[in-house]
Amino acid sequence: MDLTATSCYWFRVSCSAAGCLGTAVIFPIEVVKTQMQATRGTIGLLGTIRGTYATGLRGFYRGLLPALFGTGPEKAVKLAMNDIARAALAPVAASITPGQQVLAGAFAGLAQATISTPNEMVKIRMVLMEKEVARGMPRLNAIQVVRDLGLRGMFKGFSATLARDLPYNVVFFPMYATVKGVLCTEGEEETMSQLVASGATAGMVAAWLGTPMDMVKTRLQQRGSPFTGIGDCMRTVYRTEGFRAFFKGSVNRMAMQAPMYAIVMAAFDLQKRFLAKNQDA
Repeated sequence: MDLTATSCYWFRVSCSAAGCLGTAVIFPIEVVKTQMQATRGTIGLLGTIRGTYATGLRGFYRGLLPALFGTGPEKAVKLAMNDIARAALAPVAASITPGQQVLAGAFAGLAQATISTPNEMVKIRMVLMEKEVARGMPRLNAIQVVRDLGLRGMFKGFSATLARDLPYNVVFFPMYATVKGVLCTEGEEETMSQLVASGATAGMVAAWLGTPMDMVKTRLQQRGSPFTGIGDCMRTVYRTEGFRAFFKGSVNRMAMQAPMYAIVMAAFDLQKRFLAKNQDA
């Protein structure tokens, strides 16, 4: 392995480690978000935090292991698919149209939903385990959850996950490119701060827009969910809880996605720049 290959290898390892560390740091926000979305009624952020803390600090990290296993592959597939689609649609990067950016984002969303559905299915079951046990359901560990679900059950809620991830990426990638174009001087390399700001802005906006379907997905993937599908869930939630219920956890999602994609997109673009320079050398 030459010096360039060695450098690329360790760069990718360090990016994966940073992604896992970031997931672990923000995971309590994810737990609270999931608890809020799964709870019917008007319980707020502080009430959800108190309820989670009542089970101990470990309650804020229940489901972390599935999240760590899934975060790396999900982000890698999503970013790679977007780049592949953009290159296929517009071989000259500077000539890509807004419509082509949207289409590339849609391909990325489809790929992401395929990877994220089983991962999030297990994570949600683990995060909500205490609530399920309180309702008389047996306590399960992560391996038992996987066995209980089976292959078909692991993809329950795929349509809702796709309905969340596809629009998310359709918004995220074009917005990321647009914000970079606004912040950066044409012909010059983007700075770290510009990449971070672009990723954070795109992640935050896309996260807010995707919250309603994320809430529906959470309701559908709960153990013992009473809903027959997306339409049934949306009608029932609107009738019993009102329109505001669809945006439960929106602040949490924005607080998670902004720093996550600030790191991920900066690392991804810097890695591409690094590889391109070494290829040309």
